[in-house]
Amino acid sequence: MIKLFLLLIVATGLSMAEQTCPWLNVATASGVLESPATLKATKSSCEFTAKTGRLEIEVLVTAGASERFSKLKAQCKAGAQALPAIGNEAAMCASRAAQEVVGRVRDQLFIIRLKMNGVKPEALADKGRVLAEQVSGILF
Repeated sequence: MIKLFLLLIVATGLSMAEQTCPWLNVATASGVLESPATLKATKSSCEFTAKTGRLEIEVLVTAGASERFSKLKAQCKAGAQALPAIGNEAAMCASRAAQEVVGRVRDQLFIIRLKMNGVKPEALADKGRVLAEQVSGILF
């Protein structure tokens, strides 16, 4: 009986544990999104959602990360803008309402997608660049 009670306490504590993202915390994401954000995390991705927009971070450990980075960069319809001094290589791809940053740190490929309502493209680009600096720094 006591073992069952202890097991229930431990299971309840584990199920109530807050999700975390290894590359960005909820407070920082809320600041970027300019509104309180919630987090949905998996082993390789984090999705922050707020009333003002959405931020997704995906990190893949893969052999051939450089080749995959090149393919993703080539898919940018408006042309990718290189982001020097971020990871081993990084590039930004923008559309009117969204910003995507693709980068590589050794054999780790990271993808950041940021979509916000009512934010000027220049401000969105600045936010994407800052996020890429933070994520790539953590991956080093």
